[in-house]
Amino acid sequence: MKKYCLIGKSLPHTMSPQIHNEFGLDYSVVELQDEEALRAFVLSKEYDGFNVTIPFKQTIMKYLDEIDKTALKIGAVNTVVKSSGKYIGFNTDIGGMDFAMSLAHIKLNQKSVMILGSGGSSKTAQYLAKREGAKEIIVVSRSGEVNYENCYNFQDTEIIINATPVGMMPHAEEMPIDVLCFQNLEAVFDSIYNPLCTRLIFEAKERNIISSNGLNMLVEQARLAHDIFTGDKTNQIRTVEIANKLQKQKQNIILIGMAGAGKSVIGRQLAQNTGREFFDTDTLIEQREGVKVNQIFNKFSEKYFRDLESDVIVEVSKKQHTVIATGGGGIMKEQNRRALNANGKIVLIIRDLELLEFRDRPLYKDFARVQQMWEERKNVYFSIADIVVENNRSLSEVVAEIMEKL
Repeated sequence: MKKYCLIGKSLPHTMSPQIHNEFGLDYSVVELQDEEALRAFVLSKEYDGFNVTIPFKQTIMKYLDEIDKTALKIGAVNTVVKSSGKYIGFNTDIGGMDFAMSLAHIKLNQKSVMILGSGGSSKTAQYLAKREGAKEIIVVSRSGEVNYENCYNFQDTEIIINATPVGMMPHAEEMPIDVLCFQNLEAVFDSIYNPLCTRLIFEAKERNIISSNGLNMLVEQARLAHDIFTGDKTNQIRTVEIANKLQKQKQNIILIGMAGAGKSVIGRQLAQNTGREFFDTDTLIEQREGVKVNQIFNKFSEKYFRDLESDVIVEVSKKQHTVIATGGGGIMKEQNRRALNANGKIVLIIRDLELLEFRDRPLYKDFARVQQMWEERKNVYFSIADIVVENNRSLSEVVAEIMEKL
């Protein structure tokens, strides 16, 4: 059987083997620490084909026997195939990026486009922007004429493309630039796919700006690479199918809503039905502190509890394919919302206030206070929710509706 792989410097979170396995290839990962290792890898001619990622998309070019015309124009190679004993380089990132932007309805024609980064992915974005007729292309790099300090002078920027690894797991809290500073911004494309919702995308969503992560790009470039490797002609429908499958596998289901709305009970059943692990943030806090939530409130303060809660939420949000039930006030902090959004589908559980479970709820002093808390929180609840489900029915009916909507 022919052998294929992905080469790069650090690949602990790559999804490429899983994607190419879906296309039926024997596919692995080879980490290379420097250019000397890259040269030795190419000279060995061990693999029938391979993909290239950070930081070798440009460096690889001088070690290849031939390079496709489009890849030469772009100035970066991400796909290499062996043909008659020769290694030939291609760029399938361009097709992947174009496909992903089209799905997200991001149009570059006659737009002012800012591209973050100067590596191989940036070269691809620059080529696409030129090909699509962007009226202005601003390339931002650490040491370039336009850098991460003076880029804010370009206030007419309409599209931002992140072609850097900034914001990738495990550093999901990082953001290359502040999108809030660009008042004319219409869309953000982030080539990162882990997490699914980077902080850059989160900030764009908060402003109702069109945004897209790099998952569809990743799968489409893999489909195009597969066709180069094998000579097959697969359909783009496979890209959508595989991307959706991967998203469901990675994505957490996050339950939010008022305390006593039934999130924990629903979450346990939902986890059982979907084969996911279940976590309750209040339970995790109790396990960490060794006492019940109401005792934490009584012994310390609400602020002390909220700080613990934030630590727990940030940590548990890094997991994948889980169901997470949050406390009633857990999403009131922006940092918590960002963390939960990173790999999460947010489900708001609503229950009539009169039916809420009041026992052992430290903030539920009386019904008037419950009503006040609902008024204080409801706008945040609805703004972050992807799905809203009422829990005034049987458990089976509620869980069935959530699964249908997911």
